[in-house]
Amino acid sequence: MAAEPLFVDTGGFYALIAPKSESHRTAIAIMERAAAERRRAVTTDYIIDETTSLLRARRSLGCYLNCFV
Repeated sequence: MAAEPLFVDTGGFYALIAPKSESHRTAIAIMERAAAERRRAVTTDYIIDETTSLLRARRSLGCYLNCFV
């Protein structure tokens, strides 16, 4: 049986790609564990849009450019 996918929401993406986020290390650890367990990360286009808006609103332009442009 295949491993259950890991759903990543806006908060998860933000924590993963924003090094100054309080949850950054936790998000990295979760993704590393998911990779070790061969779990696929899944999301929606709405989550990607919301994450992009959040990064722009928080003026995290570097994260925005590195991840979405």
